[in-house]
Formats: sequence, C-alpha cells, structure tokens
Amino acid sequence: MPAHVSDADEDDARWSAHIIGALGLELWSDDGLTHGRATLRPDMWAPGTEVPRLGVLATMVDVIIGSPPTGALNPTVDLRIALLDRPPSVGDIGLVGRVLKHGQRLFVGESVLHTGDPDAPFARAIATFMNNRISDGPGAAPAPPGVRQAPPDGVDIGSFDALLGARVLGRGIVAMDAHPRVSNGQSGTIQGGAQALLGEIAAEHALEPLGRYASVDLEIRYLNRVRTESVEATAEVLLGDLSGVQVRVPLREAGPDGRIVSLVTTTCRVL
Repeated sequence: MPAHVSDADEDDARWSAHIIGALGLELWSDDGLTHGRATLRPDMWAPGTEVPRLGVLATMVDVIIGSPPTGALNPTVDLRIALLDRPPSVGDIGLVGRVLKHGQRLFVGESVLHTGDPDAPFARAIATFMNNRISDGPGAAPAPPGVRQAPPDGVDIGSFDALLGARVLGRGIVAMDAHPRVSNGQSGTIQGGAQALLGEIAAEHALEPLGRYASVDLEIRYLNRVRTESVEATAEVLLGDLSGVQVRVPLREAGPDGRIVSLVTTTCRVL
C-alpha cells in the first residue's frame, strides 16, 4: 500500500465499491421519519438507456425503510417498489420512509421517492423486516445530515450491472457470485438489493426477443440465505392480456439442490 494511502482511505474505497456504498445515499431522521437523498447517475441506468434501474431504486428503499429513527433493522422479508411516473435520469432525488407497524417480530414501513416534493412522488415502496436491530457496522443508524454513508467520488464502478458481475448462462438465465461487493455482512448472504437487481436483469434478458423492456413494478420475497458461492436467476414470462408483461424470476443456489433463495416478480413495459 502506498505511504500516502491510509487504512481509512482503503476502507472508503472498498465501501464505495459495495452496492450500498456506491449509492452515495445520505440519511437523516426528523419528526419520526427517515429521510434520504441520492444523486442519480449514468452508472445507475440500464445499459443502452437513460432509465435508472428499478433494482437500484429498490436498494435505496431497502436502506431507507430498514433505517427507522430507532435504528437499522435486518433482514428484509419482502419489498415491493412501483413507479408512479417516469423517473428522472440524473440529478438529486429524495426519499421519505415512515413506519407502518413496529411489532415484536415484524417491522413494516413504506417510502416514497420524489424530485423535490414528497406529495408528488415518482415511485412508492413498501417493505417488511424482521425486527432485529443492527447493533453495529455500516447503516447501524441513520447518518446525520450532510454525511453520506460512502461517497462514490473517485470510485468508478462502471455500472451497477457491472458491479454485480452477472453472467448470462442462457435466455433469461443469469448467475452471480456471492462476492464482497454484494455481500450482506450482517446476515452472511447476498444483499437484498443485489438480488432484486439480478432478478430485474434476468427478466429483461428473457424479454429481449420481444423488444426493449424496462421494469416498472418489482416485488421480491426473501426466502433463504445464500449458502453457495453463486446464485442463478431464471426468468419465466407469464402470459396475460392486461397492461405490461409480468415475469416470474426465482433465484436459486447454484448446484444440484437448487434451493430457492428469493422470488422476484416484475412487471415490464416497452421503453
């Protein structure tokens, strides 16, 4: 390590290359609400478009809803995010998270994403967590105003798709290793937003023969920890006559057992 590079600098660089750190998400709490701010950038877009990945927005929401003023929680049980309007391509966005239920075993919260007016959101999300308080580590509690969890300045991740290191194995079949940049250190599995993003990528890949689709509504249910070195997402297009195309994407552990890890269901529409 060069003499001018400190251990703290290396830690910042590693965290900024993690899927959560790369968000550059600022958190604070006020009057019982959790607030967030982030800047949408080209590396958050789906390749070949200027549309932010819904899985990236889902990762932000996972942090916001899972960080109530009383302290961050883990793990996520389920999460759904739906676009209400076309999201901006670049620039600052705001997030507001509120508690719906804080029970003994389960915590339920919702969030809106907006460009300046919380009463005119472009997306809405709801999520359920196990009521297990994270006692230490990054994200243990909302950060104070003006302090981002990990500034991405100077760290080139290429894109969030590239950050996953996903590999296409066949039409609508995409694999991802459980590497440090997508790890959830608190529970020893793959971070929930990374799983959502992998499901989104697999769904859009399955739809490529029909045109260029983008996800506008994404739900993920977390069923098991990842015990293997990689997971595989296999997209199944569900036929129907209503608006949009729905795709079912189970994520399974690689190997002969193929134990299901999570289930993504996403509605996609032509760009």
